Amino acid sequence: LAAVARATAQHLMLEIDLAGALFLSDDSGEHWEQVARQWTGRAIEVRAKTGLSGSTAPAGGFELKNEAGSTWASANGKTWTAQ
Repeated sequence: LAAVARATAQHLMLEIDLAGALFLSDDSGEHWEQVARQWTGRAIEVRAKTGLSGSTAPAGGFELKNEAGSTWASANGKTWTAQ
């Protein structure tokens, strides 16, 4: 399915498809794996967190929002916790 949201931080890439499934690539998009759903509802947005300097880095992690507006955070794109 087509990606509706994408986040990139160095070599890590996350994409959400039209069904709300999240996919992770740790090799700049050459290979993808589906991330197990750990949030409620359908994922609709994903972004890389920015550091204090304004640059994105994997250490900054990622944020995901679901259709209800809840936010989930992950340092590596695989393990998510509610915020």
